[in-house]
Amino acid sequence: MAYVELGTWNASDDLDECRLQQATDSSGTSVKDFTTDASGGDYDTDNPIDADGDFVIIEARAEDLDVDNGFDHIRLYCAEAGNSGTDNVTGVVIRYGYAYPKKELQGAASTGSKVYVNPS
Repeated sequence: MAYVELGTWNASDDLDECRLQQATDSSGTSVKDFTTDASGGDYDTDNPIDADGDFVIIEARAEDLDVDNGFDHIRLYCAEAGNSGTDNVTGVVIRYGYAYPKKELQGAASTGSKVYVNPS
């Protein structure tokens, strides 16, 4: 589970990239996307989060990792491509002991504000 929340955020910017990636070791060897961020992707970049307090929750299961090909490490990747001011983002990955919460426990989903992501 990964939680990403915007802090101080410039109104003309938005979170362009937000995804989990998998790799074959802790240094990021052979990194590939675990969830997607694209137009219509798991994190839909047509409706990105873009204001203080907006968040993304990404939930994935270990059994979805490509362990047959050696992918047993994950990382969270977030980026804003056209930074035009102060942009602060906090991201946390909870790797062990996370129990899937009730649907939308942190608040009802809201396009471009409260985003829940599962791998497709």
